[in-house]
Amino acid sequence: MPFKQPLGERAENRVAPSFIRPLADKRAVVGERVVLQCQLDGHPTPAVKWLKDGHNVSNCPDYEIQEDGHVHRLIISQVHSADSGRFTAQAANAAGLRQSTCILIVAPAPTPIPGGKHITA
Repeated sequence: MPFKQPLGERAENRVAPSFIRPLADKRAVVGERVVLQCQLDGHPTPAVKWLKDGHNVSNCPDYEIQEDGHVHRLIISQVHSADSGRFTAQAANAAGLRQSTCILIVAPAPTPIPGGKHITA
């Protein structure tokens, strides 16, 4: 049985998602703001889903998901060591599925040396 096309849509007009700018690995220090960003194209406009270590990520106090045209962002306002891991942006439309993955490494914040001198510029 042939695949039925949505009314008014032709198969030859479909373009699978492609990442114009894929995600890039990041390093951060606990407490910093981190923005994971990618840019993609496709027709119809792909829906983007974010994953951390293979699990769905949604808007919550820790993570903010933004979409601005073809640019997609996952923002972590104050990163914690538990945020270290593999993040994936998964883009899907009627023509296909693509994904881009990056690694986020979060290092502990520097600890002041007890009794150390405070130096100012």
